[in-house]
Amino acid sequence: MAFSLSLLAFGSIFSGYFSKDLFIGFNSSFFKNSTIVLDSYTLSTAEFLSFKIKMIPVVCSLFGSFLA
Repeated sequence: MAFSLSLLAFGSIFSGYFSKDLFIGFNSSFFKNSTIVLDSYTLSTAEFLSFKIKMIPVVCSLFGSFLA
């Protein structure tokens, strides 16, 4: 089963890459500004966040696992 899924994933990646012009148009700049990197926010600023904000992913993960 892993081989079949790997084969399908490999095929979907390359078919999407080669047929992207059919969906977004030839030589389009649709994805040009799709990711924005802000220089003022770095990983070093995460050290100084409050404890409540740092615990949001943990609380949401535990809530989701208990809900499931």
